[in-house]
Amino acid sequence: IHISDAAGFLSKETKPYHFIVVDIFLDHRTPEKFLHSAFLKTLYDHLLPGGTVLFNYLIYDHEAREKAVVFEEIFRETFQPSHRLTFKGHSKNIVFTGRKSYR
Repeated sequence: IHISDAAGFLSKETKPYHFIVVDIFLDHRTPEKFLHSAFLKTLYDHLLPGGTVLFNYLIYDHEAREKAVVFEEIFRETFQPSHRLTFKGHSKNIVFTGRKSYR
């Protein structure tokens, strides 16, 4: 288990992983640099074939909800299959899950 700045860690780490959890917030916001295809591609590259990523995302206002729609499209382009998980009683929390293909 590594608990550290995600961008800094992944820029130095060369080892692939079976499972990566992304839970990045400043207050209740996910910093912009982690919502773009470049970061998701880096995550993908650090997964073993068949590996899984979980990305925790909070919807705290209208702007975050709109960004979630765009983020989900980028996430689905990067990880296949991918899913969106929501939880009863936690309507402001979404977990995006995806896998790295075996090809």
